[in-house]
Formats: sequence, C-alpha cells, structure tokens
Amino acid sequence: MALSIVRNESAGSLVIPPDWRSVLSLFPDDARDAWEERAAIIQYDGREPRPTAERRAFECIVDAYEEAGRALRAHLAGKAGRRAAPGRRRG
Repeated sequence: MALSIVRNESAGSLVIPPDWRSVLSLFPDDARDAWEERAAIIQYDGREPRPTAERRAFECIVDAYEEAGRALRAHLAGKAGRRAAPGRRRG
C-alpha cells in the first residue's frame, strides 16, 4: 500500500506519502537524529528489514516531534497546491 495512517487528527488522517524520504531533509537536526536512532532500534531489536525500520521510525518521529509533523504537513500542502494549479500547454 502506498500510504499509511500515522494518527487520526480531528477531521481527517495524517498520511505518509510515498516520497516520505524527501521530507527528512525538512526535519530539524534533533528530529533527524532521533529518526536514525529509532530506525536502528527497530531494525536490530525488532529484527525488521532496514527499509521497514526507517518507515516505521519516520511515523514515530512525525508523531513525537511537533516540528517534524509540521514539515510533513507543509510537504503535503505543497503537493496539493501543485496538483490544484492548472497546467500550461505548450504549443
């Protein structure tokens, strides 16, 4: 499945987009460090494959760090704005 629900917010659900890795660069340093540490814990203690551990860690950090959640929401809002903008035709 391309999207997974992180948590249910009052009116809707916060979702993780397929390009979630591009959001990592928007995280503050402490949230990115916590993501790396959480992914390692999930991988080694949980015996999960690294890609699965990284994805689960991302969900944990978005839920735990307000700045990370804001970065994800800004990313999602930017994508929605690009989809809503009318395209220009060449020719």
